[in-house]
Amino acid sequence: MVGAIILSARSFSGLIRSSRQKQSDYAVQIAETGASILINELNRKFPYLLTVNCQVENNSTSEQMQKPLCRGWQDFRFGQYGGAGSACPARSADPEQIMDLLYKPIKNESGSYRLRNYEFLGDQIQGGKAIIQVQGQHFRGNGESSGLAASAIIEQEITIAPKCCDQPPFTDMQKCASSDNKILGLLTNRLTNLGTGVKTRKGLDIFGDSHIVSNCPPGMKGSVSSRCSYTWRCEDILDIPKARITQSKAGELELCSHVSGENSYGPREIPMAPTWNEAGENQDPQQDEWDSRTAWLIRNSNATVGHNTHPEHCITTTGPNNKKTTNCRIWLMEYSNRSFLELEPEDGYINFYLDGGGNTGEKMSFSGENIVNKGNPGQFSIIVGPKVLYPGTDHETKKCSDSGKMIDISGTGTVNAFIYAPCAIVKASGGPIDFNGNIISREFASNSNDIRINVPDGEYGSDICKRFDLDICTESAPSGEFAALGSNRWSLVQMEQE
Repeated sequence: MVGAIILSARSFSGLIRSSRQKQSDYAVQIAETGASILINELNRKFPYLLTVNCQVENNSTSEQMQKPLCRGWQDFRFGQYGGAGSACPARSADPEQIMDLLYKPIKNESGSYRLRNYEFLGDQIQGGKAIIQVQGQHFRGNGESSGLAASAIIEQEITIAPKCCDQPPFTDMQKCASSDNKILGLLTNRLTNLGTGVKTRKGLDIFGDSHIVSNCPPGMKGSVSSRCSYTWRCEDILDIPKARITQSKAGELELCSHVSGENSYGPREIPMAPTWNEAGENQDPQQDEWDSRTAWLIRNSNATVGHNTHPEHCITTTGPNNKKTTNCRIWLMEYSNRSFLELEPEDGYINFYLDGGGNTGEKMSFSGENIVNKGNPGQFSIIVGPKVLYPGTDHETKKCSDSGKMIDISGTGTVNAFIYAPCAIVKASGGPIDFNGNIISREFASNSNDIRINVPDGEYGSDICKRFDLDICTESAPSGEFAALGSNRWSLVQMEQE
């Protein structure tokens, strides 16, 4: 009888130990799951936090059922302390969202994981390693109110590696290691529709920033000096004050214009383009050689423009970097059939100045299939400065707002160019048209249902702003981030049973 009692007691004791071991194992599993969830979320949505410490301030026994307080992640701001200046595409731009993930239930409410600490050891260029501590809490029943049955704290060391946006780690690192200058895709005084004066929501996609110099809401018809046409109708239908009408809201109505991409509006000075004569003032050959070039009239004729070609209309100069620039004086250029104008800038540049030299009706008309630029978009520029009246006399004047100059892009195809036309109306019709480059114009008028302005990556913006001394570029942050690659070390720091 006594032996049976002793055997029963031993069996009961073993059962208790087995039950406690299972509870401890559950706590470890919960901690491991929590660490995996946090690392995956950091990689997926908050990679910029991988190089930021999160020292949890409330880790005492009495506080372990509270939401972790971590100033490093909660107070993170882009651009501070040498950290990321912005989030890569598809990442969360709100770092505070991570705070809701630091203490979460799992296992059908039978337990929760809780971040204890995150410490980064490295730098913002090469990366390094991080040590993450996570507590697994296993409850007696469902939910923390049932009490804590067991807890375990695990520690993992993970590798933090630099990477480019949308690229695997260590791939094309030079491409995203340095910042470039961003340039506005479209800068114009006015955005209108060719037929109605008001652009519908179907038309213009700008892959880059744009700015409309207007006192009207983004995408609305109007100019600095006039009231917004139809604005009251948009306000009435949307029931939103004019100052609060956003670009997307304006695009919901056929009466209102819509420009995709980042858009802004309001007063801004548009840089003035040089005239043909101004461009030649400080060049070698001397000014009189620029003056001797006659304005070119070309209609539906196959032609090739390269360096030292068409000397009656063009002049080629050599810059300090030994790169050649060919400048051509254009009066009227019209292409409406299958004729081609081929451009061969080699490693230099080709500039077309819409300057009739006293002739009226200055215009360039072409489709995306007529001009074949064998170089990059930044190597071909169309420049439209003010119209000069009575040149060389005491009555010489410059007219920009009513110069009568026009650039008309129609049909389909691809245009690779920089259009610098603050004294011209740029029109676009037909489509699809891919415009690779950017546009500065007095007015941009379109009734195309498919035109896309694609601002090239890399040094395009820097080169344009430097060559033409423009102030419309802003420095962009390096397009990189970090990734956690895996666990180098795992250890059980602490285990407790209630």
